[in-house]
Amino acid sequence: MSLFLRDFASLEPREEALMRSEWQGSATRIISAAGIAVLFGAVARADSPREKYHAAFGPELRTALKGTIGVLTISALRPDTTAVLKVYSEFGIAPIRRRAPKTTSPGQPSPPDTSVAPAVPEERPGNGYVVGVLNGTIPVSNFGYYPPFEPYAVDEYRYPITARRGRYLQIVTDPVDNRRRWLDPEEVQRNFRVKVVMLDSLAAVSPGELFLDVFRFTPDRKCRLYKTPSPDADFRLISETDTAGYLLSILEVRGGFARVGNYVVNLVNQLETPKIVPLGWVRIWDDEGVLLIWIKNEDLC
Repeated sequence: MSLFLRDFASLEPREEALMRSEWQGSATRIISAAGIAVLFGAVARADSPREKYHAAFGPELRTALKGTIGVLTISALRPDTTAVLKVYSEFGIAPIRRRAPKTTSPGQPSPPDTSVAPAVPEERPGNGYVVGVLNGTIPVSNFGYYPPFEPYAVDEYRYPITARRGRYLQIVTDPVDNRRRWLDPEEVQRNFRVKVVMLDSLAAVSPGELFLDVFRFTPDRKCRLYKTPSPDADFRLISETDTAGYLLSILEVRGGFARVGNYVVNLVNQLETPKIVPLGWVRIWDDEGVLLIWIKNEDLC
């Protein structure tokens, strides 16, 4: 794993401080692991991918994240200005017609009644239409290159999933206006790579495949780390600045809490299996049902 040099010139002051802290945390680990005494510069590689957030924390985002049950991630198979999603309006009741029974000729025995008995009306999505991904949706975040190599690439665009009915998912396509639409992941797969992560199944995600951000949806970029999965348990506060060098992974999910650990890679011997050092439990939702965590990717190269 190489030491990337970062350029902070184009960052906002707060983001600059966080980026510098993250870099310093990474640099400390590299020095400790390799025994290097001197670092040359503090400027970042421009081609290093990172997770970028497109929705600022505030009342609008909190409203959009309320009731979130999962995260949908899509990546276009190729850069395309016309990349679109087929979406649907609200679900409705589809009429169910009764099949007429068979009739027989006079004198013939009556066949068994094969008519369809009245059933519970089936819910189906409304009329389908397409929206442009680049100009018609706002992902909460995405993982990619900045500046991008391909200006029209759709790289790991992430949207909150707020409902599920059969194979259909409702996602927030615009967190500013809280615009929600339904889609069929099987249809989306025709033009995109699709990953659906449900929050009650976070522990099933392979370690090192995705990581957690537990600070983005808090006003002060601090998070409570509980000893046990209970809001009444003892806790300590951790901050984004203090844990800038951490890679948070999921170990377990229980009762609205996720047990997290620091994903540690041996920077000297990358063939060694990474370890996850348990840290504690974090809440997945607050008391109002607003999502407190988010999945993200990290550049491990």
